Amino acid sequence: RQADALLKAQQWGPAKVALERALEKTTDQALAGQLTAELRVCCDHLAQAHLEQATDLLQGGHALEAADFFRLAMEVARDPQLIAKAEEGLARLARAGDTQTIEPVYYSPTPASISPGSQVSREENDEATFWALIGTLPEDMQDAYEDYGEPFRSGYLALNQGDFERAADLLVQAHHAHPQAGSYIPLELAAACAHTGRSDEARELLVEFLHYHPDILPAYQLFCDLLWEAGDFAAVDELLAGVPADLMDTVALVLLRGENHLRAERFDSGSAYLEQVLSDFGWSDSVAQLLADIYAEAGQSAKARSVYADLMQRCQSCHSRVDPQVKHNYAELSFADGQRDTRLLELYLSLAQEVPEQAAHYFRRVSAVYDAQGYREEAERFRALAEGWGPR
Repeated sequence: RQADALLKAQQWGPAKVALERALEKTTDQALAGQLTAELRVCCDHLAQAHLEQATDLLQGGHALEAADFFRLAMEVARDPQLIAKAEEGLARLARAGDTQTIEPVYYSPTPASISPGSQVSREENDEATFWALIGTLPEDMQDAYEDYGEPFRSGYLALNQGDFERAADLLVQAHHAHPQAGSYIPLELAAACAHTGRSDEARELLVEFLHYHPDILPAYQLFCDLLWEAGDFAAVDELLAGVPADLMDTVALVLLRGENHLRAERFDSGSAYLEQVLSDFGWSDSVAQLLADIYAEAGQSAKARSVYADLMQRCQSCHSRVDPQVKHNYAELSFADGQRDTRLLELYLSLAQEVPEQAAHYFRRVSAVYDAQGYREEAERFRALAEGWGPR
């Protein structure tokens, strides 16, 4: 559920870490398949964000920094088209400038895989990754994170690499080295504590942090995660009621409020709230998707399908990629409602290509649709394909 909230808030980096951690823990094959599919989508969103950051940096004349983001996009992307875009970005930089400094070096996901003879040393790799990570933060946070030095840098890297115990140890040291009021370190330390089962300590750190930085959205997200874990939905309401006025109607806060209604199973009030937001402020894909999720959980299948269909239509109209999760939700609701038409067939075939980890499930759905349409041979072919589909 923590990963779900992060995905809805479009916090792709933290969501990736949460999904990877959940995958490591689960022994349920069905859940593992679902998590793998969500991780694939999350990685592509994260890669797209890196590509956009690279483009912005390039337009500002920061070629070397842009190259870092192109490399990060290549490392994390699962979609071949996104990888190709990143490779083309690096190739374009190499043609225009110093190929020695813009050579497309892939960052290894684990320091152990960097050999002494590698093109980039462990220290250079960590330095580049650190700058890439903080590059998306507000400028004052970037300056502070740079000034904290060691052991903060190593702790921050460990946190973003999922090495939470090591991150917690290093960030405690950093907190002791920089005890001044208003430090940003409690936010990162709280995240490390949250991932190592020290929820009470994490909440105390966040209370301290928000006293000095009530305008930092990720702190509210993390605090909500901790309160949701404890089932304290009323405390989430109280927390979000106290945000500064300029954050009150941001999409991020709307999503947190809506998610709290969903988790507390307050479906009527949750859907009414999000409907009003869309009416007052206009369309938002993420708000609409959460509204559809609430409809689905409330058993209002027709309403949920209508919103999911609208989301898909809007993406197709502007020639952007439809989120596979939206496709999946629409298709599954349609199937449960008894639909067996050609459009549903095409959706499942498309999903089997986009999310190969779930292909066996989608092939079984395709088989059922063909069977309902009277195409027995095709139904049997896809049934056999589903049964023989192994890990890819």
